[in-house]
Amino acid sequence: MMAAALAVLVRNKEKYVIIKPGGGVDKEQSPVVLLGRIVYLSIYDKITNLSTSSPTFLSRSSKYPKVTPTNVADALDFFRTFKFACLMPVFWMLFDQQGSAWVLQAQRMSLPTWIQPEQLGVCNTAFVLGMLPVMENIVYPVAERRGFRVTSLRRMGAGMVLAGGAFVISAAVEVAIQNNPPNTVGFGYQIPQYLVLTVAEIGVSTTGLEVRMDGR
Repeated sequence: MMAAALAVLVRNKEKYVIIKPGGGVDKEQSPVVLLGRIVYLSIYDKITNLSTSSPTFLSRSSKYPKVTPTNVADALDFFRTFKFACLMPVFWMLFDQQGSAWVLQAQRMSLPTWIQPEQLGVCNTAFVLGMLPVMENIVYPVAERRGFRVTSLRRMGAGMVLAGGAFVISAAVEVAIQNNPPNTVGFGYQIPQYLVLTVAEIGVSTTGLEVRMDGR
C-alpha cells in the first residue's frame, strides 16, 4: 500500500502546487533566517522604543532586507502555534507508551488464550475508525451550537489534556494489578485508557495535520 501511495504521488506530481521557500526582498532567503531577522528587529525596536501601533515599522530597517507585513503576520502565527508545537514530542512520548509500558502492563493481567498482550494495541486502530466520525459529525458540531468555538488549537489543547487523563486511568489500573493476585485483573480494564488516548490522538494528531496557523 505504501508503494502504491508513492506511485500515485509521483504520477500526479505535476498537479500539485509547489511553493519554493523564500520571502521579503530576497526571494531565496531562508524562512529561518527571515524569522530570525524579524525577532531581532522586534527586540531592537522594543529596546529603542521606536515601535508604532503597526508591525510594518519593521520594513523601515536600512540594515536588513525589508520585511513585509505578511512576513510579520506569519511570524506571529508561528509563535502563537509554537506553544502547542513544543508539546508535541511530549504527547508522542506518551502515545507510544501503548506499545511498551501498556504491553508490559497487559502481561500481568488476565488474558484469554487467543489474545496476546501486544495485540491489544489494535484497540487504538478500531477506536480511531469509530471515534473520528463521531468527533467530527457529533461532538464538535454540538459544541459549536452551544456557543463553544472549536478551533484547531483548542482541539489540540484538549487532546493533550486527555492524553494525560489516559495515564491517570492507566495508573489506577496499575494500582489494581498490584493490589490483586497476579494475572487476575481482566484485560478489559485497559480498554478505557486506549479509548481516551485515541480521542486525544484525534484531537492532537488528526487536527495537527490540517491546523491553521491563525488559530482557526
